[in-house]
Amino acid sequence: MGIEEILIIKNGNESYGIPTKEINQIARVPMLMPLPLRPYGVRGLCAVSGNIVTMVDMNTLLKLDQVDIENDKSRVIVLNDPHSHATLLVSEVYNTVDVDESHIDYIDKDDDPIIAIYKYKDSLIQVISLEILFSRINKVSIESEEVKNGKVQEEVTKEEDTSRFLTFAMGDELNALSIEYLREIILADREFTEVARKRYKELTIKNSFITHQEEERESSRS
Repeated sequence: MGIEEILIIKNGNESYGIPTKEINQIARVPMLMPLPLRPYGVRGLCAVSGNIVTMVDMNTLLKLDQVDIENDKSRVIVLNDPHSHATLLVSEVYNTVDVDESHIDYIDKDDDPIIAIYKYKDSLIQVISLEILFSRINKVSIESEEVKNGKVQEEVTKEEDTSRFLTFAMGDELNALSIEYLREIILADREFTEVARKRYKELTIKNSFITHQEEERESSRS
């Protein structure tokens, strides 16, 4: 198995370890955009380094009380591939340690994210497999329809775990937008500037001009 270095995560009296080779960076908890009907273990979406990513609660996936995002010690861990689409929300980051193979006992138990116990000073560190941990996130069942010439050709229900979408409501309609096209989600509490003879408005966000398309409404006919 060969784990060379781990990052120690504190959660109350318990300590957990994540192999550092799977970690890209550690950051303070950014603004969270909660999502309705989100999968088990997912807190919502957040923006990290200009990318929209999923915020996954490590505690929830370990069947513990969820992480308090208001706590100053809470952090998000930005991960490398194949989990770069997500950040891991943790209670407290302690430090990194080199692993002495004589002090680690590996556990061979299916579907258990705890894959080893490492003795560090007077503590026992529970080493986590992110692959098994992330497998606890519920996958979403999507009904797919192929429409040709206005007629439904085929209906398929499948588990989707590779494409991610943001769903949003416009009036009574529910829409979805691929995460790939999103840069950031913000609260629209800024003033819009009217553009003469145009069906859109403008506002400035972070020194960039953003256009807001007005919803086209059909005029009532008498």
